[in-house]
Amino acid sequence: MKISKIQPPPDLRSVIYEFWHTVVPNSSSAIESYKIFADGAPGIIFQHNNGNSNLYRDTVPLPITFMYGQKSASPCTNFIHGQSSIFGVSFQPATVKQLFSINSYELTDSLVDMNIFFQKPSPKHY
Repeated sequence: MKISKIQPPPDLRSVIYEFWHTVVPNSSSAIESYKIFADGAPGIIFQHNNGNSNLYRDTVPLPITFMYGQKSASPCTNFIHGQSSIFGVSFQPATVKQLFSINSYELTDSLVDMNIFFQKPSPKHY
């Protein structure tokens, strides 16, 4: 898997460490495993294959869009079944608090489905 890294424009460098993108060209039925190492930056991942999650932790599919925190333990292993497109935004540590009112340490060793931030409000009845 080749990862392309993109530096943010100067105006965003105080909140974004880097952008990154990869396409996993696995078109066979084989399941590929990838070790994920800590890089010190929380971030958001957008991943899919035709609108479905193709990224798994153990046997559980990960959300299509999720925010992740720093790893404190050994590397984890993610699995990809089939071709996937993955785009990530790695934040500066204080950015999560600025954008989402969450302390970065609360995300340590975890991930959060981004749908919880964008749920439709219930219609108001008058």
